[in-house]
Amino acid sequence: MPSEREYEQAVQREPGHNEAFLFLRRSYRESGRFDKLVALYETRAQAIADQAKAAELFYLAAEVRVDHFSDVAGAEADLAHAISRDATHRKAVKRLKDIYREQGRASEYLNMLEVEAAALGQARDTARIDELRAEIDRAYGQHIARIEKRTDHAGPAR
Repeated sequence: MPSEREYEQAVQREPGHNEAFLFLRRSYRESGRFDKLVALYETRAQAIADQAKAAELFYLAAEVRVDHFSDVAGAEADLAHAISRDATHRKAVKRLKDIYREQGRASEYLNMLEVEAAALGQARDTARIDELRAEIDRAYGQHIARIEKRTDHAGPAR
């Protein structure tokens, strides 16, 4: 059986090497080397042609960044890569929208809704389109309510 170092070299030569990826993923998880796990996910995601699988790997890298390093900026970048590979990746889209909402980044959040709507429209996923419509209604209503509240504080209309 090859050593960990040999598997690492195999991934450097061929990032899509499945046996090496599986071995290293297990090894890095078990030993708590999450920095190497993130790099492994990102390297493989960049190397494979399957867009859905690449999106999932970028999503997993983002989750490790948040869970083990509190690296929201790095996670945001990985999530953006995931969505660029597969704009219908439900978990990546949700996580990125959550980051934008938590940080009060309304324009990015609204742009993400638009990207998601376009992707779901092409996929014709009616159940998710209905969910998105409800989310848009909530977000739009909250946004308008904040604007109205600010104008109420300005005093009576003249």
